[in-house]
Amino acid sequence: MESTVVASAAAPALPVYASWGSRVWAATLDAIFNFLLLIPVAIIVGLARSELANWAGLLVSLVYFTLGHGGATGQTWGKKFAGIRVVHESGAPLGYVRALIRWAVAIGLTILLIIPNLIDVLWPLWDSKRQALRDKAVGSIVIRA
Repeated sequence: MESTVVASAAAPALPVYASWGSRVWAATLDAIFNFLLLIPVAIIVGLARSELANWAGLLVSLVYFTLGHGGATGQTWGKKFAGIRVVHESGAPLGYVRALIRWAVAIGLTILLIIPNLIDVLWPLWDSKRQALRDKAVGSIVIRA
């Protein structure tokens, strides 16, 4: 009697969403890293053109988060230390355009008012995918690395 093996298709692995605490820890570390990066940039820019020094922080933040989230790993230094990363909902890397939009949404919510930013930061607490509003804007999720 011959036996046959029935191959079943493996169920796709569901992502393990990053906890709110790990997102806050990564954001805290990223704020520290941004500040440390800003110091030499602001000094250099301030020496060259003092009126541009005020924009140095925004530029450092834009580059830091766009390159970190848009790159192959989807990690800034803070997210790397926290063991989390940003990816598209499909699991693919987010890409630089979506990373830039994600950053712009976060900055826009911060600039508009503190309340929208607070809502964005707290949103993952009740969202089924633990997404902030900035994640929903570009279809990204934050998962454990």
